[in-house]
Amino acid sequence: MTRLSSLTQFIAQKRHNTGLYIHWPFCESKCPYCDFNSHVRHVKHGSVDDHIDAIIMSLDYVKHNISPDACINTIFFGGGTPSLIPARSIEKILTRIYQLWPVNSLAEITLEANPSSSERERFKDYRTLGINRLSIGVQALNDKDLRALGRWHDVHAAYKAIDLAHSVFDEFSFDLIHTRIGQTLKEWEKELHKAIQLARNHISLYELTIEPNTVFSDWYKKGKLHAVDEEVASQFFTLTRDICKEHGFTAYEISNFCRNNKKSRHNMNYWQSGDYIGIGAGAHSRIWYDTPHSEGSLTRRQMENEKNPRHYLHNIQTKSNAFVVNTYLDADAISQEFLLMGLRLKQGISLKDYAIITGKKLDLGHLKWLSDNMLIQICDDILSLTDDGMLLTNYVINSIANKN
Repeated sequence: MTRLSSLTQFIAQKRHNTGLYIHWPFCESKCPYCDFNSHVRHVKHGSVDDHIDAIIMSLDYVKHNISPDACINTIFFGGGTPSLIPARSIEKILTRIYQLWPVNSLAEITLEANPSSSERERFKDYRTLGINRLSIGVQALNDKDLRALGRWHDVHAAYKAIDLAHSVFDEFSFDLIHTRIGQTLKEWEKELHKAIQLARNHISLYELTIEPNTVFSDWYKKGKLHAVDEEVASQFFTLTRDICKEHGFTAYEISNFCRNNKKSRHNMNYWQSGDYIGIGAGAHSRIWYDTPHSEGSLTRRQMENEKNPRHYLHNIQTKSNAFVVNTYLDADAISQEFLLMGLRLKQGISLKDYAIITGKKLDLGHLKWLSDNMLIQICDDILSLTDDGMLLTNYVINSIANKN
């Protein structure tokens, strides 16, 4: 097969499995660790109906100007807190999506939700509308740490939400944060065993990181908060993987675990450098085109929407789109993004796909050095990180990218 035919096949496969992300930027409160584009809704931001109408207008614009021939394979309502959106508005958005694009009959349609009672009341309505996967923001299974993380729900509400998800949805996941301030390995071990008892086929387990421009970051700079050292963080990481493996949960990505192969298809599309369309304040998009750059790499369009909800709304209402970035990635950015996303996965990346996308090959001498140091492994066409490599993910990926 020639490279040209491989490119054509690659583009067709990505186009046929497009992910659609709908961002709802509002929350009841802003958690101190959160660096997502989320805001406490205020009258200055516009009404709920205004923002729903803006999402519809954005969908129309992207269909007619950006991605007319996409086939939607996954839909993800994220945030913020999209479970604050009334069911009738979710229905309006889904109806418009189905009018604009062909949607896979087995599409994964996910909605993020918090465990509060007002949001739990909508679970059955969401399922009736076609949402077939729920992602619940639990974050901790004790009230002390929930308060420290700025969460509004208590552990009793979390248990009720998970129990309801079991009865309403065929598939659901929930998030927990580990390596929390003051948390011991013994406490996390006990909590994780409890979480696995509550889970069905998927669970997301994230290390607490102090992100820039968050309340935790401000506290850290003022000495009010101390980060966990790398050795302790490694112990939490290894313990998490060992316990999950013991219970049949595969670490298919750095922070995501599943059994029965029930991976998040939407997130897999990100990590495998698929096409995705981002709608809403701050949402990003990536679209492949089959015209190679002069450097030999494929063309990949990147778009980013205005983050401020009020400005986003104004731009949509006045010019039908709110892109603050609308350009094309250069060959180096395409290469780095492919490595950064793909090597998060246990299954790694295809060296053949890398060559098709970038028009070049990785530095074999450096790969051998990493392999000799037990940080990567190469089997036939597949390059992946070892367990030791996963502990040094950023270092390994940056070293490969910088050698290229």
